[in-house]
Amino acid sequence: MKPIFDRQNLEKGYPDLSDFYFNVEDYSIFDEQYWYLGLSTIKSRRMATQEKFYEINEVIESFAKKLDLYPHYLEANQTSGIVPSIYNFERVTGIWMRYGKHKSELKLFEGI
Repeated sequence: MKPIFDRQNLEKGYPDLSDFYFNVEDYSIFDEQYWYLGLSTIKSRRMATQEKFYEINEVIESFAKKLDLYPHYLEANQTSGIVPSIYNFERVTGIWMRYGKHKSELKLFEGI
């Protein structure tokens, strides 16, 4: 009964997202109560959401290239960090895909 009770409490403030690609768990993991936590259970939920971003990227990458936008050339850096670190001010408030200029264009500015 406890898991059912916890899920109902979690969903009280959320609309029904069961028919959508991103569900309640994908959004709720970024509630303020989880920002500073790096627990393995929290990390695995963030990883599941991150994986959905990678799947979306595969679908839209060819369209983005037509707009001269490219995902980060290092796959590990294609999304924002999913664990609290100095780079995200010790908190995770969301996940973003990183798009920008092609690596060959940025090479001109290497070391600057």
